[in-house]
Amino acid sequence: MPGDMNLKIVVTSAATTFLLVLPLYYFPTDRAAWLLFYASFAVVLFFREVRANLALTLAIWAVLAIHQIIAITNAFSHTVYGADKDAYRFYLDAVRYLDEGVRDWHLFSDAAATYSQLLASSFRLTGTSSLFLGEQFSIMAVALSCVTLVKIGRLLGVGSPFAPLILLFGLIPSSIIYCSVTMREALQSLLTLLLVYWALRLRDRPGLGPIMAMTFVALALGASHHGLAIFALFAVVGAIVWAYGGRARRSAILGKVILGTVIVASLVVALNRGEHYLHALGALQSGRVLEFVDDFRMRTFELDARTNYGVHLNTSSLGSMTLTLFPVVIYYMFAPFPWQVANLSDAVAFAEAALRLILLLSTVVAFRRLRGEPRKRMAFVIFLFALAEGLWALGTVNWGTAIRHHLPAWGLLVVTGGPLLVVRLRALANSLIGHGPLALRGGERTVQ
Repeated sequence: MPGDMNLKIVVTSAATTFLLVLPLYYFPTDRAAWLLFYASFAVVLFFREVRANLALTLAIWAVLAIHQIIAITNAFSHTVYGADKDAYRFYLDAVRYLDEGVRDWHLFSDAAATYSQLLASSFRLTGTSSLFLGEQFSIMAVALSCVTLVKIGRLLGVGSPFAPLILLFGLIPSSIIYCSVTMREALQSLLTLLLVYWALRLRDRPGLGPIMAMTFVALALGASHHGLAIFALFAVVGAIVWAYGGRARRSAILGKVILGTVIVASLVVALNRGEHYLHALGALQSGRVLEFVDDFRMRTFELDARTNYGVHLNTSSLGSMTLTLFPVVIYYMFAPFPWQVANLSDAVAFAEAALRLILLLSTVVAFRRLRGEPRKRMAFVIFLFALAEGLWALGTVNWGTAIRHHLPAWGLLVVTGGPLLVVRLRALANSLIGHGPLALRGGERTVQ
């Protein structure tokens, strides 16, 4: 019998190895992409929090598997929904940069061009310009985002199982669509989560290491989009104030010095970038925020776009902007409303908006129950979520675009409101089937 068992292991191992090697043989120009495909599943096992939890590992792999199916379909079969405009343009621009060479990097001046240039550099490094390879970078970002979400949850003291949170984070339709192709949202989501993670680490143990890591992540996040540049600046400033506030005098002085350095350096970078996208920081420094917001909204507004909100942000004065900001934020967060749903994509956007509302309510309830340091940590993450979504709301005029713009901060809402929602859903499941022949006890199904 032991011999039969050993034979089964050998046969299974040989068959698995054959299946893994097969794509490398049949797709020689995509070997680098297939290696990244395998690496996206393997990389999560390098983290003890994941490796020690089978349910969590399987949940992450399930998320990655769904994303990989979309990527494979888009690369080798037909163009999937959401990959026919910006995603393909980023790829074509990357191929052009690869052919012509990257002579002038657009870092901190043109976010879209920077992303394509990064793809081109990756193509040059691997010796191929495969669309599938570009998609693998996005899915690798999804894998690392899942791990970072778990780490943030632990720093927040989340006690509920993480597997349902990972499924909630990675399997909403917008994530599956836009984080499986050559779009920036997967990278922006990862960088947002990393920024929050290092901010929480700085709170635990103030020091140069977390500050350097947080600053590097903030620069990368700012390079991905002008709105996220402003978010990153406020996030870093807020994290430093939060970490050093109320501590010993020497620590507080050090915090002020670091804070001043960050602000000055950010403004210098902004002012040196001319009229390009980081001019958002320049507008902040020069007091022309209202003008910048109005100009950006006008450039993104489409007169005949069916999904336009139809609400106006009055930027004639700060008071007018404040009064008209509330409906703009409401539409950004929760549109389309039931009476605006006209097709399947609207229905998906409506479902995600409803889920967002449920998680927001769950976040409020969970926050009210906390006390002491856990409450402060939750408050900081909620502040960053509100800041990110508020900035996106200022520049988003339709729910077709908003469904993508919600993704960078989506993980923050999941990690704050998701745990209580999972507990409530499990309690509801127990109450519904607890009196029948099958009951849920301690998260497992048992026979009565």
